[in-house]
Amino acid sequence: MDTSLDKSLQEVIANMGWHSAPFEVDSAVIKVRCRKELDDQTTELRIERHRPGGKAWHTGSWFLLSYRSKTLQETDVLLLQKVADCLDQVPDDVGERWLEMSRPEETVAETSAPTPVFLQGGDQLEIRLTLACNEECLFCNSSQGAQNLFPSKMGAEQALIQGKEAGATRLVLSGGEPLLVAWVPDLLRKAQELNYRIVTLQTNAVLLNNDPVLQSILPWKPELFISMHGTSKETVGAITRRPELFEPKLAGIEKSLASGLRCGFNFVLCKLNRHEFTPFIDWVAARPRDNLFVCLSFIAPIGSAWTHREELIPRMSNVVGEVMTGLDRAVEHGIELVVGENCGIPTCVEPRLREFAEPFDGDRPVSVPPDKTKIPACKKCHWNPRCSGIFKRYIEMYSDEEFGDSGVDPIRS
Repeated sequence: MDTSLDKSLQEVIANMGWHSAPFEVDSAVIKVRCRKELDDQTTELRIERHRPGGKAWHTGSWFLLSYRSKTLQETDVLLLQKVADCLDQVPDDVGERWLEMSRPEETVAETSAPTPVFLQGGDQLEIRLTLACNEECLFCNSSQGAQNLFPSKMGAEQALIQGKEAGATRLVLSGGEPLLVAWVPDLLRKAQELNYRIVTLQTNAVLLNNDPVLQSILPWKPELFISMHGTSKETVGAITRRPELFEPKLAGIEKSLASGLRCGFNFVLCKLNRHEFTPFIDWVAARPRDNLFVCLSFIAPIGSAWTHREELIPRMSNVVGEVMTGLDRAVEHGIELVVGENCGIPTCVEPRLREFAEPFDGDRPVSVPPDKTKIPACKKCHWNPRCSGIFKRYIEMYSDEEFGDSGVDPIRS
């Protein structure tokens, strides 16, 4: 590691009259071994990413600071205080990026035999570059068990090559927050060399408020798919659990739009933000609309969303009226909008949703994933070939009484 933050910490330690060994990284923990005198016992400082409920000597907004020592002397406490003060002055996005850049590639298990994960048939490849994120969304679906996780540059580049050989023309780079990964620009360059037709970078846009980060991706002109789940700091902060990042998020969005990159906004509807969907559409309409689009998703009962299901997951029939009001408003504004198939509302709940369905392509058939199912009534539904089914856990929560043959022919083919 050789960053300005490393040097700042080394200076703080030296100014306190301590000697420090080169920084080490064990898993996701940065270790700094310090001695007051060369023959003294070692006090090990340990810095890791902030996590809710994490135990530490000092808890910062983006980090946890702890120590290991046989005894804790007054000089140890003074050192810990100075290091904590130094880290507290570091902006969250800078600190989180430093932690991510410091992680050795082997600390996160990479797919042992890289098998690209395709969506919508065989032409779109999605890979995760990291599970780390500077937001902590209540309904996050990133998990250690992800089968498409490639946390090393070499592994990710190999996945792109394999994907291209298998026929992929579109690429999605996701996380966590992929912009925490320092070599994302290199991967965008590789995607261009391999002639991927569309490259989408999923992001929360917080780091795009950092001009060097935005400038580093501009030459490759990726499409940005930005998570934006409301219009107010209160709502977005409640969902992301990082309200202090609301302003940087907005600034990152505005800078991205001004840069000319095509930007999509992903609004995941849940109990906490259902009332802000139509205001969100108005918020989008206030921005230049020639290079943006909106994707509406319904919260999926997987990952953290299932843990917080009572707080987050509404009954679809209870919110579909608000959804349609927002969709109609988007039409009035002339906003390009699509309702996602894999994470949308089955259209038998409201047939007019079919007006906003993803375009159907016979070469990319819709399949029913393992965590979804179909009910007997689906066999009679005109939309059945285009429907990915109902989440099994949703039926566990609310039953299947909302779903069935609507008797309405598909609008798009």
